Amino acid sequence: MKRIVFIIVSAVILTGCTVGGQITVKTEQTDDKDTVNVLVVRNAGRIIEDNRDYFIGADITEDTNTGSISEFEEKCGAHDVYAEEVYIDEADRAETFILECMAAGKTPYLTVKNRENISESEFREYADSFAEAMGRYGVKVMVEILENSYYYDENGEMFEYLSEKITEAAPQAEKLWSVRYDDVVLADKYMPEDTELVCINGYMSDSAAMLDGLKSFREKGIKAVLRFGVPYYRSSDCTYRADEAAKTIAEVYDAAGKSSDVYGVIYMDKNKRLSDKTLYTDYSVTTDKAMTEKYRQIIENSLSRREEADSDDK
Repeated sequence: MKRIVFIIVSAVILTGCTVGGQITVKTEQTDDKDTVNVLVVRNAGRIIEDNRDYFIGADITEDTNTGSISEFEEKCGAHDVYAEEVYIDEADRAETFILECMAAGKTPYLTVKNRENISESEFREYADSFAEAMGRYGVKVMVEILENSYYYDENGEMFEYLSEKITEAAPQAEKLWSVRYDDVVLADKYMPEDTELVCINGYMSDSAAMLDGLKSFREKGIKAVLRFGVPYYRSSDCTYRADEAAKTIAEVYDAAGKSSDVYGVIYMDKNKRLSDKTLYTDYSVTTDKAMTEKYRQIIENSLSRREEADSDDK
C-alpha cells in the first residue's frame, strides 16, 4: 500500500515581488510501503514597504492667506522643502527664494519654466545666469528643469544645456525632469536617457492618474517627486469640497509612505486670483479652518509614520 501525504503551505512575502508556485516531491522507503511526501509551496505577494526617505514640501508663494514660511507652518505643521516657480530669466528671484529658505532652515525647490519665442542665444544667456544663482551659496538646491516645456524642446537641447550648466555651477544641486501627470505617455519620446529623478505635476481632483504615472517610471527605476494641487473651492459653481480634497491629498501621501519610488511630495497651496474676469479655483489649504485642520492632520500622520519607521531601525 502506498500512502500519499499532501502538505500545502501558503505564504505571503512582504519584502519582494510575486514568486511563482514551487513543488517539491520526496519519496521515502519503509518496510512495507512507500510514503510520498508532496510539499506544495505557494509564495505570493506584492511589495509592501515603508518609505521613510521622502520629503514633505509645499509651494506657498501664491497663497494670499500666508505671508511667510513660519506663518504657514504655524497653521499646517512643519515641512522639509519649500518650492517656487520661476522663469528662466528670473535668476534674481530664484536667488532671493534660496536665501529665504536658508533663513528658515528649509531646502529650496525651484521649478524653472521656459518662455516661448526667446532666441537660442537669449536662452543660453539666461541659463548661465540661472545656474550661477543655483551655486552661489553652496547649499542643497532641487531644480525641476523647464516645467512641461518638452513641446518647445523636442530634441532636449535646452534641458541638456541648462542641466550641464547647473552641474558645473552647483554640483550639489539635484535636477529633475518635469512632466505633467496627464502627459506621462510622452515620457519615452521626450525624456533624456540619463534621467534619474522626475517631477510628476499638475492640478487634479482624483489622484489615480498621477499615481498611475508613478508606476510607469517605477519600471524604469526612476524616482519621482509628486507636485500637485487639489481644487478645494470653485467660484463657477460655488462648490466647497473640503472632504473630497483632503481625501485626494491623503491618498497621495499614503502612496508616498508605501513606495520607495516616491522621492518627495510638494503640495501647491495656491489661491492667487489672476483676474476678476477669470473663473476662480482655490487650491489653498489655508482658506478655511476645517480644510487647514484636515491638511495638518495628513502632514502630522506622514511625519509620525516616518519617525516610527526610523525608531524601529534603532
